[in-house]
Amino acid sequence: MRNRLQERGRQTVLRTPLKIMVASTGMLLALDGLCLERPAFPRALQLCRRVGNRLDILLLNPPKPATLMLGKFLQTLEEERIDYRLTTGEGDLAEELPHYLHRFKDISIVLLGCNDREGKRLHPALEALRLEGYKVMALRDDEHGLPGNHLERRVAN
Repeated sequence: MRNRLQERGRQTVLRTPLKIMVASTGMLLALDGLCLERPAFPRALQLCRRVGNRLDILLLNPPKPATLMLGKFLQTLEEERIDYRLTTGEGDLAEELPHYLHRFKDISIVLLGCNDREGKRLHPALEALRLEGYKVMALRDDEHGLPGNHLERRVAN
């Protein structure tokens, strides 16, 4: 994230996004039950092992299949001794995600588990979070079917 200079008369103000000033490695897995992608769970687990032992999970609009998949995922987190906080609710991810992140200040990485169509719809909200200094990634197959490595490089930056 680049710093931005703003000219105000003779004074130059350096604006640094808040998340860059506060070093944190908390991760949030944001899921919408209406467009859940199955690969999100193993990829989130893989990144959590590498980056930290804490994961927040925000699940909106949870249908029964998502709840079953999530149950297996939570069991795996417990077996791996990864601490997690699960929050469920109803609503639009584009609206609820910023509220959640501003409530829990220790999160700096947002993992999004949704399909391409939903990702495009969320793009403006995700760009706003990036401008605030959050690292935002979609956990899905890339166009070549080679998941994982590009995500790890982006988290390490």
